[in-house]
Amino acid sequence: MLMDTVEGNAGSPGSFRESKVLAVVLHGLTRGIDLLCTQIRQCFEPHYQVQIYATKYAGHGEALARAAVLSGHYRLIAIGGDGTVSDV
Repeated sequence: MLMDTVEGNAGSPGSFRESKVLAVVLHGLTRGIDLLCTQIRQCFEPHYQVQIYATKYAGHGEALARAAVLSGHYRLIAIGGDGTVSDV
């Protein structure tokens, strides 16, 4: 589930060095998720287009991370517990 997209200048798709897209995969039941999303945007927006994805079930992080990479997002951050981090 794509939670939020912050528009910006995305680099050339498929180019790690040029990519300006940051995909963040986080556990969907994270406490304070709205505040966390705001803080992520404040931290990374000046330099990246930020796309935040929230997991819905066990193993969903892997599918979200795979989809992000296949769409050219080579910078990933995983936020959550052992399961989310392991999936991503």
